[in-house]
Amino acid sequence: MGKQELWEEVLEHGWSPQRIQAFVRCYGSLVRACILYHLRCYGNLGALEAQLRALEESPARQPDRRGTPGEWLDLAQDIWQGVWLEILSEGSPYLKRYQSYVERQQREGKPVRPFRDYLKGLVRYVFLKKAEDRPGRRSLPWAQAPPGIEDPESWLEAQASRPLEPLSLSVELDAYWDQLLRCLRPQAECIEQDLIQLSREPATVLCWACAVLKQQLEGQALENLLAFITFFCSQRGRQRSGPPPEDLNPKNLTLEVVAGRYWRWEEDICRLFGKKIRKDRVISQIQELLKASPYRDLISAEGERDGSI
Repeated sequence: MGKQELWEEVLEHGWSPQRIQAFVRCYGSLVRACILYHLRCYGNLGALEAQLRALEESPARQPDRRGTPGEWLDLAQDIWQGVWLEILSEGSPYLKRYQSYVERQQREGKPVRPFRDYLKGLVRYVFLKKAEDRPGRRSLPWAQAPPGIEDPESWLEAQASRPLEPLSLSVELDAYWDQLLRCLRPQAECIEQDLIQLSREPATVLCWACAVLKQQLEGQALENLLAFITFFCSQRGRQRSGPPPEDLNPKNLTLEVVAGRYWRWEEDICRLFGKKIRKDRVISQIQELLKASPYRDLISAEGERDGSI
């Protein structure tokens, strides 16, 4: 018998303060990333990510509204609280529904969605509900049941239970890149389980390689790796206008701030880190790691010659 998952432990022994904390530690970053993804589809979030992170670290802490439109923070808080109320409710009905789902799929010989994927459906469902109930002229039109739907509740549940789209994986990939930018060291084994097993491609394997190196490197070598991660993340997403925050430095980087900047290496990255950094040396470290890994086939011969990944 394999190791018992956290949701199974809760169903067997019930909720305790320790298990609640373990659940938030294990799934809080995913819930936050999903909320940000859905809200990012609707507008410019500004400092909202920092506020959600503060809620994750201290649920009782009052949010700081500076730099964040109140309506965004209110909606994000409603979604965050709604998700955890569903998960932590007395008797664990949400976890029991997942258990029933697993048992039904196994009986019918069908593939079982991991709990993390099932949880994404819950975040999407709560988001749609909160957005539909949102007052004001800026309510989300695509979060409302179409005209003629007699049972909007069932329609929303159907939307949340639709087959997963590829973009769902990008939410988790962004969450790991965000951790790599910050003072966090995500476990490479988790990246393999959450990303590579689902999508064995250069983007997910590069994320894994950076996580491995971040565990191994120290001092200047670690800072040079962070510079490369910053450069790579700046090339992700839609290009954005406007300058970055004036107080931006290597110690307060986040994906929300970096993505879409499309920074140049010499002019932007080296200036941000205050020194000359040889990008080719960092790339060489990543290549050497990948050559000795199960993912060597993802390094093209052309890439080895010209110094790209």
